[in-house]
Amino acid sequence: MTRESDPSDIPPTDTPDTRQFDNTRSSQGPYSDSPQDQDPLIYVMGVSGCGKSTVAQLLAEHLSMALCEADALHPEPNIKKMSRGIPLTDQDRLPWLGMVKTRAMALAAGGNKNRGCVIACSALKKQYRDILGRGDRNCWFVYLQGDYETILNRMTARTGHFMPEVLLQSQFDALEEPTEERNVVVISVSHSPEDIAKLAADALIPQLSS
Repeated sequence: MTRESDPSDIPPTDTPDTRQFDNTRSSQGPYSDSPQDQDPLIYVMGVSGCGKSTVAQLLAEHLSMALCEADALHPEPNIKKMSRGIPLTDQDRLPWLGMVKTRAMALAAGGNKNRGCVIACSALKKQYRDILGRGDRNCWFVYLQGDYETILNRMTARTGHFMPEVLLQSQFDALEEPTEERNVVVISVSHSPEDIAKLAADALIPQLSS
């Protein structure tokens, strides 16, 4: 993992904590025909326990956008499997991801002050991110990057969530880091949620207004 700097020293440009957006797509194929002014979707992603929900809420406040919690959209069979410590399969996740995208798009167009939506969603694999983004110009990912031990310690201290600790390794096994993909900001979980949200907002705002 790249060494992280103190957030107070980080400008909102290319730094060890925030990766500049790459809009070329390169080998990932062209953008879809979506309009330049489509409502932005900003996914705060990473493994369970990395702080997605808290950061997404703070980032939505920074940007005055709607908020969507993807875990709340899991169908009951998925929740039961995770509660029993059974990892979800692609077949479990793919219909759920479609529901997340549909809900996020509806919220983004819902007439809030700044149209758009911030979504807390694990989005572990590139296949999943492709479903959520579909090559859209105005889809962004904020990846909360952390190692297994750090995340495990956070999960041990957390209560009131249906994802048991035993599934954390399966999340890391499934994780395909998006560090080489376009429209991605990478931020270490070593920072506080408030600092992470500010770093993400500083990187996103110039892109959203361009």
